[in-house]
Amino acid sequence: MIPAQASPTAAPKVVRLEPSCGTDGRACPGPVYPMREEILRLWRQVVLSVFVDPTGTVEKMETVSDQGGQNCEKAARAAVKKWRYRPGTEDGKPASMMIIETIRFQPPERR
Repeated sequence: MIPAQASPTAAPKVVRLEPSCGTDGRACPGPVYPMREEILRLWRQVVLSVFVDPTGTVEKMETVSDQGGQNCEKAARAAVKKWRYRPGTEDGKPASMMIIETIRFQPPERR
Protein backbone atom coordinates (compact mmCIF):
# COMPACT_ATOMS: atom_id res chain seq x y z
CA MET A 1 0.00 0.00 0.00
CA ILE A 2 1.31 3.47 -0.90
CA PRO A 3 1.19 5.99 1.95
CA ALA A 4 -1.06 8.96 1.34
CA GLN A 5 0.75 12.21 0.74
CA ALA A 6 -0.30 15.25 2.67
CA SER A 7 -1.81 17.88 0.46
CA PRO A 8 0.48 20.86 0.20
CA THR A 9 -0.69 23.86 2.12
CA ALA A 10 -0.10 27.21 0.56
CA ALA A 11 2.00 29.56 2.64
CA PRO A 12 0.16 32.72 3.59
CA LYS A 13 0.84 35.57 1.23
CA VAL A 14 2.57 38.26 3.25
CA VAL A 15 2.82 41.86 2.10
CA ARG A 16 5.35 43.87 4.07
CA LEU A 17 4.47 47.20 5.59
CA GLU A 18 5.98 50.56 4.78
CA PRO A 19 5.89 54.02 6.33
CA SER A 20 3.12 56.27 5.12
CA CYS A 21 2.63 59.55 6.91
CA GLY A 22 -0.12 60.85 4.70
CA THR A 23 -2.66 59.77 2.14
CA ASP A 24 -0.49 61.35 -0.55
CA GLY A 25 2.37 58.97 0.33
CA ARG A 26 4.77 61.73 1.36
CA ALA A 27 7.79 60.76 3.43
CA CYS A 28 7.54 60.61 7.18
CA PRO A 29 9.16 63.57 8.92
CA GLY A 30 12.60 62.86 10.27
CA PRO A 31 13.75 63.44 13.82
CA VAL A 32 14.92 66.74 15.21
CA TYR A 33 18.70 66.78 15.13
CA PRO A 34 19.88 67.14 18.75
CA MET A 35 21.53 70.54 19.21
CA ARG A 36 24.76 69.26 20.78
CA GLU A 37 25.33 66.74 17.99
CA GLU A 38 24.52 69.34 15.34
CA ILE A 39 26.92 71.91 16.81
CA LEU A 40 29.68 69.29 16.95
CA ARG A 41 28.72 68.14 13.42
CA LEU A 42 28.46 64.50 14.50
CA TRP A 43 27.19 61.76 12.22
CA ARG A 44 25.02 59.31 14.14
CA GLN A 45 22.77 56.32 13.46
CA VAL A 46 20.03 54.64 15.48
CA VAL A 47 18.42 51.34 14.43
CA LEU A 48 14.96 50.58 15.83
CA SER A 49 12.82 47.46 15.70
CA VAL A 50 9.31 48.85 15.27
CA PHE A 51 6.20 46.79 15.98
CA VAL A 52 3.19 48.03 13.99
CA ASP A 53 -0.39 46.99 14.74
CA PRO A 54 -2.99 46.13 12.05
CA THR A 55 -4.19 49.75 11.93
CA GLY A 56 -0.68 50.98 11.03
CA THR A 57 0.02 52.53 14.44
CA VAL A 58 3.37 52.03 16.16
CA GLU A 59 2.62 49.67 19.03
CA LYS A 60 6.10 49.54 20.54
CA MET A 61 9.74 49.80 19.54
CA GLU A 62 13.09 48.57 20.75
CA THR A 63 16.53 49.95 20.08
CA VAL A 64 18.60 47.46 18.08
CA SER A 65 21.73 49.59 17.92
CA ASP A 66 22.53 53.11 18.98
CA GLN A 67 25.61 54.74 17.52
CA GLY A 68 24.44 58.16 18.46
CA GLY A 69 24.11 58.43 22.19
CA GLN A 70 21.06 59.10 24.30
CA ASN A 71 20.06 62.37 22.59
CA CYS A 72 19.86 60.82 19.12
CA GLU A 73 18.06 57.72 20.39
CA LYS A 74 15.42 59.88 22.09
CA ALA A 75 14.98 61.99 18.95
CA ALA A 76 14.70 58.93 16.70
CA ARG A 77 12.15 57.24 18.97
CA ALA A 78 10.07 60.43 19.26
CA ALA A 79 9.91 60.79 15.46
CA VAL A 80 9.09 57.15 14.70
CA LYS A 81 6.40 57.08 17.39
CA LYS A 82 4.47 59.67 15.33
CA TRP A 83 4.74 57.72 12.06
CA ARG A 84 1.82 55.79 10.63
CA TYR A 85 2.20 52.85 8.30
CA ARG A 86 0.18 51.28 5.55
CA PRO A 87 -0.43 48.00 7.38
CA GLY A 88 1.24 44.85 6.19
CA THR A 89 -1.09 42.03 5.28
CA GLU A 90 -1.31 38.28 5.58
CA ASP A 91 -3.73 36.60 3.18
CA GLY A 92 -5.14 40.01 2.30
CA LYS A 93 -5.96 40.98 5.89
CA PRO A 94 -4.12 43.68 7.90
CA ALA A 95 -1.71 42.12 10.38
CA SER A 96 0.71 43.17 13.10
CA MET A 97 4.27 43.21 11.83
CA MET A 98 7.76 44.31 12.73
CA ILE A 99 9.99 46.51 10.62
CA ILE A 100 13.57 47.68 11.13
CA GLU A 101 14.01 51.43 10.77
CA THR A 102 17.46 53.01 10.45
CA ILE A 103 17.51 56.68 11.40
CA ARG A 104 20.59 58.59 10.29
CA PHE A 105 21.65 61.92 11.70
CA GLN A 106 24.02 63.91 9.54
CA PRO A 107 25.08 67.51 9.93
CA PRO A 108 23.69 69.97 7.42
CA GLU A 109 25.92 71.18 4.61
CA ARG A 110 28.03 74.19 5.51
CA ARG A 111 27.41 77.26 3.42
